[in-house]
Amino acid sequence: MPTDVYARHFKAAREFHAKNPEVWKLFVRLTRQLIKRGFTQYSAKAIFHVIRWHLDVPNSKGRSSTRINHEFSPCYANMFMQKYPEHEGFFRSIKPTKPSSHATWSQLEDLGDTKEDYQGIGLDEDED
Repeated sequence: MPTDVYARHFKAAREFHAKNPEVWKLFVRLTRQLIKRGFTQYSAKAIFHVIRWHLDVPNSKGRSSTRINHEFSPCYANMFMQKYPEHEGFFRSIKPTKPSSHATWSQLEDLGDTKEDYQGIGLDEDED
């Protein structure tokens, strides 16, 4: 993925996160579940599909109301591996060529990875 495209997607993902922090919480929770189950590598896009399933409700026309851009999945994958460096490589990712355009942990505000942040979203920290 060219660096400028990644930078645009990361900017859009950051704006999306500000309005939808529950997506990051579920991303972290589902990734931790996969790691606990023994996976050493997985698809961030597959996790996004599971998140859609958890969050989706029908709109007034009976259609999906959840809009999560699949292009955000590399951003979330890179952010997870930066936040939890012990899991570097869990997601295959294409690293941007310019470090200044690479997502860094400090670029996102509170991503909600404390146990309290997971309560009430249907996936408690201790849940298997």
